[in-house]
Amino acid sequence: MASEADQQLMAHAARHGAAVTARQLERWRAAGLLAPNIRHYPGRGSTSEPRSGAADLVVWLAGNARPGRRPGDLALLAFAAGLAVPEDTVRASFAAAIGGIRLPVETGMPPGTAPEDVADAAVAAGQRFTMVPARIRRIDHDLARRGVNWSWPELAAIDPGRSDPRPDSSYWAYAAVQVMLSGGAGIDMGTIGALARAMAPADGVAPLAGQVEYRWPLSPGGERDAAPDDEDLVALLGDGDLRHQARNLAMTTPAAELRDAFQVAAGMPGWADGTCAAVEREIADGQLGGATREWIASGFGPARLLMAMSLRDRDAGPASTAATGVMLILVRNMIRAVRQLVPGNFDVLKNPIVAPSFLTDFLGR
Repeated sequence: MASEADQQLMAHAARHGAAVTARQLERWRAAGLLAPNIRHYPGRGSTSEPRSGAADLVVWLAGNARPGRRPGDLALLAFAAGLAVPEDTVRASFAAAIGGIRLPVETGMPPGTAPEDVADAAVAAGQRFTMVPARIRRIDHDLARRGVNWSWPELAAIDPGRSDPRPDSSYWAYAAVQVMLSGGAGIDMGTIGALARAMAPADGVAPLAGQVEYRWPLSPGGERDAAPDDEDLVALLGDGDLRHQARNLAMTTPAAELRDAFQVAAGMPGWADGTCAAVEREIADGQLGGATREWIASGFGPARLLMAMSLRDRDAGPASTAATGVMLILVRNMIRAVRQLVPGNFDVLKNPIVAPSFLTDFLGR
């Protein structure tokens, strides 16, 4: 027989048009999706009542739980919707999402294999990255045909690496694996700049990438002296496997911040698609306007990388979104550390070259 609290939950669900059984409630509890009821012992016997938020969660689960849907995915989606999923389940789901990031070549390699050997194996196995998705390349090309100069002299003058060859996809793959397995020990500023150059529009310059690669060669001497050393900057990536760092963040970041990061990550594919669609409409109409100006401004900085990532993750499931959210928290923590290294005004995040407007508030907190 269903407990008094479960009867309340089933009645609440029925009032909202959902048929829920006591057996379903127990299955959700066994999966960690629904917290146990609160029991009271006033004297002989006991009474029970649902926990705060349980009624709304049950209605949501009734509408969203179905055969084949993983409990971890349900936990993440319900959590993102602001429902009272048990926190332990939520954190375990975030951690599992990070744990799911594995390279195929890692499976056949013994524990403790040197990161450079794993990176070599990944490249040899054909591991590659599509650096700039076809949709971005097509928009860049169409804008160039309509007169946008991706190498205009003012930009070329501040790009000390404008004549450098761009890294190919195998270089990207090697560097990405090294960073994932080694953190800051797996990369240097020169490599970061070279990789950033590969994201720039075809046949275009990459002034920010050049400045990073060659460490502000065109800045006044005083600014160079005040800037953090290379070692200080790459150290922000931490020491060791980034997945371990990300898992620790999943277990220790306040729940409200995890929810915020998940929601931001979930909005990234829509932002990327909408931004591309707006520029494509202006191109089709022959009237280049605000969307095109924003596209051009963001074509030379980190926002470009976020665009590429978001387009690749259009069909990302909840686990992938959770992993991206934790990585956004990692980036935000790095930005906080940079602020400590370089105290003072930090309005650079409001520049569309650095971050799209929907990310500015999140990264600046």
